[in-house]
Amino acid sequence: MKPKIGDLALFISKYLAALHACGAFVSRENRCTQRIAHAYGYDISINFFFNNTALTLKDQQNPHIKETLVLSNPAVQINLAELRELSALSWHIHDDRPELAQCYEHLKTAKERNIKERNIWVVLLVVGISFGALCRLFGGDFVAMAFTFGAAFSGAGLRHLLTLWGIDMRLQYIFLSFYSSAFVAFFGGIWAAHFGEFSMHIAIATSILYLIPGIFFINCVIDILDNHVLVGFSRIVNIAILITCMAIGVYLTLVIFGLGALA
Repeated sequence: MKPKIGDLALFISKYLAALHACGAFVSRENRCTQRIAHAYGYDISINFFFNNTALTLKDQQNPHIKETLVLSNPAVQINLAELRELSALSWHIHDDRPELAQCYEHLKTAKERNIKERNIWVVLLVVGISFGALCRLFGGDFVAMAFTFGAAFSGAGLRHLLTLWGIDMRLQYIFLSFYSSAFVAFFGGIWAAHFGEFSMHIAIATSILYLIPGIFFINCVIDILDNHVLVGFSRIVNIAILITCMAIGVYLTLVIFGLGALA
């Protein structure tokens, strides 16, 4: 049964917001929503902006019947598992054309299942081990690896909490880069005073690398190559702001602990 245009537009807006929130690039958002709209006999056009998205749904048989919605883009918290489920949902709608009530249920189930299946402690452990290993790869000793592990493990946990509390991303980056680098500087200073020197400069440099917005870099390049230039350059500017915030946090650590340039 063909849903009403207003009901479908509302569902697509919620689906689109969920896609954006888990880190989809613009081309993927466009393809998935086009797939859903065409399955029910509608055409859709979307104007993507950094803070807002405007979509217009049009009946293929009666082009004068249109519905336009403008939605605010939610904050992005990368979740590739949920992104996979949302893409699968668009194909399920394309193949089976279920009722909208079932689509809403599948959308809700995809979010809840990923929340339940995602063990935050395992994620934090992997983050800590990964950046501890990266410290070693850059020439750090085993003491530096241990401090990097602790800084990345606890910093990633704090980042998860700050995101749940809705703290502004720029404030998160300033605080977390300061926290992680200060973690190494403080405990590393205690270690150096009692047990000898270690490669603190490498530990500080690698302790904040979990904040590097790598997927944002990839998304903005894909958007630009796919002719979504406005959104792509908006994301580049946002990435530059986030990296500047990281630099501010590390600078505060160097000033407070009197570490200078760590030559």
